[in-house]
Amino acid sequence: MAYKINLPLNRDWEIETEITTTEDGDAVSCFYANGLDPKKTPGTIEIYAGDINGSDPRTECLNNYDAALGLEDGEDPVHELPFCGQTAWYYDCEDDHQHPVIVICVEINPGVLAIVILGERNEEKLDELMSYVDENLSISAE
Repeated sequence: MAYKINLPLNRDWEIETEITTTEDGDAVSCFYANGLDPKKTPGTIEIYAGDINGSDPRTECLNNYDAALGLEDGEDPVHELPFCGQTAWYYDCEDDHQHPVIVICVEINPGVLAIVILGERNEEKLDELMSYVDENLSISAE
């Protein structure tokens, strides 16, 4: 099922949305936002939403970590946090420019998995961006 991803942002952001299909034929709604002026708003936001299909946010977060960074035996790199009124799982990493990135997986609505990837120029700005998304993100059926 396709979902409407709603995150109000000001004019300093360029926003794109699309719906893609997984290899299994499941629809995934995508929301991309990039700051237009790297000096003023250098952040990046990627949000993916789709049916959770019998999995859970922790497993999906571990799968994402493994695909992106490689999971070592016995390693448990994901952590719990409250996000959008739910229990979410996250891990931290860096982008190609050594800027901080956080990847958050949350069952934002019953049966709906959201994967939220946020990047900023420093930890303080990333915390501000994460707080904003936490307070303002909503996802609903289209």
